[in-house]
Amino acid sequence: PIEEVFKGYTHMRFGTGLQVEAAKRLSHHSSWTALLGITDGMIYRDDRWWPLCAAYEAFCQRLGEAEKALDTEASAFICGGGSMARAAIAALFKCGYRAFRITTQSKAKSDELVEYMQRKFFGIDLEIVPIDKIVLLAGVSSIFINTLEEQDAMELEQEISYLNFLKRPGAIIDTALYKEPTLLLKEATDSAIAITDGWSFAATCDAVWTGWAFGK
Repeated sequence: PIEEVFKGYTHMRFGTGLQVEAAKRLSHHSSWTALLGITDGMIYRDDRWWPLCAAYEAFCQRLGEAEKALDTEASAFICGGGSMARAAIAALFKCGYRAFRITTQSKAKSDELVEYMQRKFFGIDLEIVPIDKIVLLAGVSSIFINTLEEQDAMELEQEISYLNFLKRPGAIIDTALYKEPTLLLKEATDSAIAITDGWSFAATCDAVWTGWAFGK
């Protein structure tokens, strides 16, 4: 079990590239990490490791702040097919969203994400949108969540930045960390759309972990 590797520690976190695989190797799960199939870290408490998912909690917090801009009867648009996308869909589902549009540069990633979430969340509707079809969507989604880093999203950047698919007022959560504001965030700012950038989202995750690990 992966827990054996971390003897002597009391708090650890996994990077996004390891969160799905780490969850598969754990011998114990919390109810939410079992449902999500991801964990972004663990706390050692009461003589055992407790897997947790701060990203899910951070999405819930940020969605609560953006509640007035959200129309849960519309769809949510998710860019990416990794662990952050799973956490985002789960948080949006809890908020009342049932329809989701997914786009990523890897068909295998999209297929894996859709297959997994459909098994775990009853009544969810997920549609894969090819990159070249994004510009044809018109006001179908009330929130956009980007989980792809810049090097993984170059082909998508221009298509997404038009924001034609976003129903106004709408909201954007971008989990990627960029040195400079992206074309997407610049366009969103010019359109007065509510934004959570990657640095703000990462800070929210850190605050969640600080509370869990240190009670601060």
